[in-house]
Amino acid sequence: MQQYAVKNPKVLLVGGPDVDGRIPIINKLKQKYDFLVAGSYEQSTLPFEQAEIEFVHYHLNRGANPLYDLQTVTALIGLMKNHRVDIVHTFDTKPNVWGRLAAWFCGVPIIIGTVPGLGALYANEGTLYQLARTIYQPLQKFASQKSNLTIFQNSDDQQQFIDLGIVPSEKTMVINGSGIDTSLYNPASFSNADRQRLRQKLSIPEKAIVVTMIARVVQSKGVLEFADAANILKAQFPNLYFLLVGPMDGRGPEQLTEAQIKILQTSVNWIGKRSDIPEILNATDIFTLPSNYREGVPRVLLEAGAMALPLITTNSPGCNKVVLDKQTGLLIPNHDSVALANAITKLTLSPQLRFSLGYAAQKHVKSVFELSIIAQQTDDLYQDILTQTQYQTQFNLAKIES
Repeated sequence: MQQYAVKNPKVLLVGGPDVDGRIPIINKLKQKYDFLVAGSYEQSTLPFEQAEIEFVHYHLNRGANPLYDLQTVTALIGLMKNHRVDIVHTFDTKPNVWGRLAAWFCGVPIIIGTVPGLGALYANEGTLYQLARTIYQPLQKFASQKSNLTIFQNSDDQQQFIDLGIVPSEKTMVINGSGIDTSLYNPASFSNADRQRLRQKLSIPEKAIVVTMIARVVQSKGVLEFADAANILKAQFPNLYFLLVGPMDGRGPEQLTEAQIKILQTSVNWIGKRSDIPEILNATDIFTLPSNYREGVPRVLLEAGAMALPLITTNSPGCNKVVLDKQTGLLIPNHDSVALANAITKLTLSPQLRFSLGYAAQKHVKSVFELSIIAQQTDDLYQDILTQTQYQTQFNLAKIES
């Protein structure tokens, strides 16, 4: 007698150094799909082991080096040949190219790429960035042509890629980020004692109004504008405390000079990378991300919004999907430290405005960016493509002899 069991589709996620940020959405979907994750940061092994998700490390060079890129493609081809996968879903700039081309070469039935923002590559018009785009765009176009779908995290990026002819409109869609578990970023989970305890630990004055920025410390994230705004406001509002959280990062034109690092160190309170982000946000009064980077949907804005904080950010793609001007926060122009200082002033002088914008931001994040919503949209997408390709008949009825 023979019995048949339905086998879950196997999904290979290919990402960069921050691929462990996909763990929450994987946990939402792993009852229906078997996940294998490939990431370029070896230290990601531990969080995936703790989440009981299969993880493989591969080497990825962030610069432009054809030899390293060839090694990356070869490694991904080997991985896909060793693991029969039904769906390859890639994230980030280089994995979106090499991961999708490797999947096409290996004959993977379903290939999807997510573009989580266009990054510094499309935010800058310097010669090096223009040269990089001339190399990147044809590769991205070819990879997109060989894919079932390219997903964008905001409609501005989607339209730009369509207008540039990189991807046909019928092979695109928008999913609003990777989702956020608002149960982990919930101000009701923290007491005032928790808030005071962390502020004391960070030596923040008791009555200070804390203005926080969380980001990788690179020029395009707006850290220098943050420092400049702090210098503008210090004399007028001595009770303001400017807190910068994040690691030094970047290379080439993105990297801060020694002089710029000294400006940061003397202008704001820079505490480096932290793992206690919900606690940091609980100790915060105003949150800002003056980013000039082409964000997808900035996760830190979602986290701060979920914590009911008033938000200040730039009127740029991705950022302006989270912050609706004068509704869930305040939008300012790019590269404008004076406008940033004015927005901080406005919120500093009005506790009521801080409360109302923070409340609206929390409501907006829960209704649009909640993890369960994004997970359902991703599941629907997978199922639609599986149905369209009639591939569901292949993954499949696995025989079990009895």
